[in-house]
Amino acid sequence: MSAPNFSYDRRCVLVRNEDFEWDNVPAHDECFDNDRSYPSSYLDEYKDDFSTVAIVITSGYYADACIDIVNDDSLVSELSCADYHLATLTRDELYDELYYYFKGNISKRMMLRHLKGLNRWDYDYQSKLANAVDAMFEEVRENEVRKANKVLDKIKKAYGYKELGLSALFSNGEAWYDYV
Repeated sequence: MSAPNFSYDRRCVLVRNEDFEWDNVPAHDECFDNDRSYPSSYLDEYKDDFSTVAIVITSGYYADACIDIVNDDSLVSELSCADYHLATLTRDELYDELYYYFKGNISKRMMLRHLKGLNRWDYDYQSKLANAVDAMFEEVRENEVRKANKVLDKIKKAYGYKELGLSALFSNGEAWYDYV
């Protein structure tokens, strides 16, 4: 059974085999846990910059590699485990805790907007708080994807990479790519 050469979520910035031979590749080491057959690694310089997405380099099936922006859902598990804990915090403690969870990629204005109207003494406060945190998560992810796209553009320019887009996916699983 064959597979498309590149498995990517948002963008495929092409890193050729020659780039690896000439050491024309951003530093990467720690593996990113994805549910793909292809190994991925965080780009070291940007590993700690995002809380909801990650910039990774993923090996191609046959050759080369692809730098991409992928969802990092590890925060989802942390937040779902912290639902009860967050509901016990005062408003200021809650702001501090959310700021910590989102690695500083959230503004107090955003938190205020999403938490507006929540009353700790409501019987369904924990559920409403969880919904508000989910909405914050989605908004932070949108902001981080925009920021990560700028980082990918910077990497493309600095390393002289080109970007690929999927042109065709055949019934046997093979794919055709063109430069974007």
